[in-house]
Amino acid sequence: MGQPAALKQTALNAVHRRLGARMVDFGGWDMPVQYSGVIEEHHAVRRQVGLLFQNPDDQLFCPTVLEDVAFGPLNLGKSRQEAVAIARETMAQLGLEGFEERVTYKLSGGEKKLVALATVLAMQPRLLLLDEPTTGLDEATKHRLIHLLQGLKISYMIVSHETDFLNHTVTECCHVHMHCCRPDTMPLGGKKHEAL
Repeated sequence: MGQPAALKQTALNAVHRRLGARMVDFGGWDMPVQYSGVIEEHHAVRRQVGLLFQNPDDQLFCPTVLEDVAFGPLNLGKSRQEAVAIARETMAQLGLEGFEERVTYKLSGGEKKLVALATVLAMQPRLLLLDEPTTGLDEATKHRLIHLLQGLKISYMIVSHETDFLNHTVTECCHVHMHCCRPDTMPLGGKKHEAL
């Protein structure tokens, strides 16, 4: 949690294995993080971490919703039939039935955000990173997103400056201010997840 541009994005990038020269413990693996040179283990970790971009237009690139949601599983080596089945199941979980043939660039901002979330969840990550997930959403879509996050069976980390949203989605919070990160004492009522 913190004001926009308060290094919250840097924290997400570090978690998503883009920065630093340190060791990261992820699911019992000690992973070296490097600026240059890709270590094979990085790929194994990154396949288990899903990142939802702040702007869904940066995440969606296929002509139709079904193609976009199936792209990740296809890229992970699933057959076309398996990828489509995973995509349809994920879309159903997010209430996106009937969106399969819709053109992604013609969707509303809230619809794009939900489709982008579906593209990430279709890859079945163990950890979900969300960068300002409520940006551009109306109140109804924010409530829908809260409900979806509360129902997830995986861990997630949220970068946001919206206290009310965090109150409903996380139980632990860190406040980023002036390049410092400290635990926040705000009462949180969500599941056991973290926010920056």
